[in-house]
Amino acid sequence: MRTRFVVVTVIVPGAAAVAALLFIRPGGFSARVSPSAPERLLATAVRGLAVPRSGREALNPRSPSELEEERQDKDFLEGNEPDTTPSTRSHHVHKE
Repeated sequence: MRTRFVVVTVIVPGAAAVAALLFIRPGGFSARVSPSAPERLLATAVRGLAVPRSGREALNPRSPSELEEERQDKDFLEGNEPDTTPSTRSHHVHKE
């Protein structure tokens, strides 16, 4: 019983820490280095779990005209020239 306690509380977490160090150590933590394939896979999976399905499939609550007005206001406040071409952006969220 005591051996099992030692294995669960010391050896398993220790082995996990060593594996994590071996995985991280070659590249370290850097925003300059592209993430490895396992990191990309994990990040994509976690991102998918973070957003509920109803949120992923929801439409934008603002109409295209409201979005265009907001864009024009932003351009004006930033001092940009007004864009006279109509926007062709859709208010629907594109599914991946």
